[in-house]
Amino acid sequence: RYGTVTGVQTCALPIYYKNVPLHRQFVRFYNLPVESGILIISMEPGSPAEQSRLLRGDIIIGFNDQPIAGIDDLHRHLTGQTVGVRSSLTIIRGTEKQTIDITPGEPRAPLAA
Repeated sequence: RYGTVTGVQTCALPIYYKNVPLHRQFVRFYNLPVESGILIISMEPGSPAEQSRLLRGDIIIGFNDQPIAGIDDLHRHLTGQTVGVRSSLTIIRGTEKQTIDITPGEPRAPLAA
């Protein structure tokens, strides 16, 4: 599945993603509360996701210290955020668990066909 992560007209992290299961060893080693996450396939140039230094292949597993098992979880958290509020993403990058800062932006208008 591909799409733009957008909270209900409040915030956006324009990314292309896929919900993926996490390897059982990651879940046990990091004592994760989720067994899946959001694989970053790509992102829009200049987007909040790119500016935060998210990379292709990162897997999002948390937002502001809350577990994220899939895109629906992230949507729920973005809905409550306001544009321009600094937030944190917990990710798996390679074999490392990391936390990075991100500031969601305003949703962009869809391109006319």
